[in-house]
Amino acid sequence: MRNANHVKIQIAKKELDLDDDAYRDALQRATGKRSSKGMSHAQHLKVLTELRRLGWKPNFVKRRAGSANSVKSLHGKSRALWISLYHLGVVRNSTDQALDAFVKRQTRIEALRFLDIRNTNRVIEALKDMGMREAGVIWNPQTSPRVSVMEAQWRVLAGLNAVRNPSSFAIQFYVEKVTKSNTLYTGLTAAQADRVIAALGDKIRTARQPS
Repeated sequence: MRNANHVKIQIAKKELDLDDDAYRDALQRATGKRSSKGMSHAQHLKVLTELRRLGWKPNFVKRRAGSANSVKSLHGKSRALWISLYHLGVVRNSTDQALDAFVKRQTRIEALRFLDIRNTNRVIEALKDMGMREAGVIWNPQTSPRVSVMEAQWRVLAGLNAVRNPSSFAIQFYVEKVTKSNTLYTGLTAAQADRVIAALGDKIRTARQPS
């Protein structure tokens, strides 16, 4: 039984992508030891409980590459939303470490990479709520989230008197300047939209600097 649990622990370590320090920290939290060598059956069970707390799911359904509902895809969506909030002026730090701190406050799990689908969806909804509450983002299901972010950024700039024309139609002229194309801003590629969002984010931060 002990050997079986040891195997489970090693599987969990690999699936959680824990480096050696993170793994030994988990062992220490669970048992006070930094090595699994010589652990009892009860200690192995405590370690497995701690690894489940970090997000490991025994016999978890294999992630399907490209699936919109895969954990990897949802983690990417969470990061994109966090960066969008940075470019909206809602959060000050766009790093993964800052996002992980937010994740821990929301879920009590150490980092985004440990989250399962349910908890990642909780984080995504919390990020979208922040965008609506603090930057007036209108998440339109008929368009991409990037379009909703660009439109909200333009409204923020209008509120700061940082753009001459507050109309949403004026976004198009700015988009053409940034992308050097006449593609409608609602039809930009993800890469093009990200360039526009980053540029608008720079404008927002500049407009908020004390004169």
